[in-house]
Amino acid sequence: MSTFVNIIQLIQTASTLSYATSFLAAVTIIFLDYIFAFTVIGLAGFLRNKVSNPSAAAVTGTVGVCALRYICHVISGCTVWAGVSIPSTDGLLYSLSYNATYMIPETIINAAAVFWLFGCLNFRSEKISVAKKIEKNLTETVSASISILSLMVAVIVDAVAVFASLQNPDSGVLDFSLISNTNFTLVGIVSAIGIVLCVVFAIIAKVTSNSAKNVN
Repeated sequence: MSTFVNIIQLIQTASTLSYATSFLAAVTIIFLDYIFAFTVIGLAGFLRNKVSNPSAAAVTGTVGVCALRYICHVISGCTVWAGVSIPSTDGLLYSLSYNATYMIPETIINAAAVFWLFGCLNFRSEKISVAKKIEKNLTETVSASISILSLMVAVIVDAVAVFASLQNPDSGVLDFSLISNTNFTLVGIVSAIGIVLCVVFAIIAKVTSNSAKNVN
């Protein structure tokens, strides 16, 4: 359904494709700014049965998919839109900053909304019902969210490092032959840190969840 809506939205804003500098750029815009960016929202419930606290699962999933959407827009901005609607030389910084201005508030609002909603309603039964108690284990929620967010931040940094190197510094056009310019040492370090933080906070969330079960 989300993909269908995205296609309708793309048709309504098809004029943006006229700014594409090549066929590859047009395809990239279609997939990154529309299809991929919004289809990932459907993954928000991937922790539904893996985290005991409904609010924690919902918030973590929301933060995760918002980060994925941010990645899509940043990559699109620093590649196909650089030199078109944003400066070629500052495409990466501009894309990071511009997309953060609306994605950060949107992520906070959505996370707060689902934290409250999943604490009040039980979505895990056959029929949606009022929750017997508002489950708001803040430690588990924050730990689970940081776990996913750490991995997402690492992916963002890695994606930006790779795609920024593909941007021709003179024309701003996407050029895959420039991938050798990528700082793969940085990519490896950032990936390692992201994975370690993800595992550590996931363990903290799991321990907190088990402790809460034992108390109850």
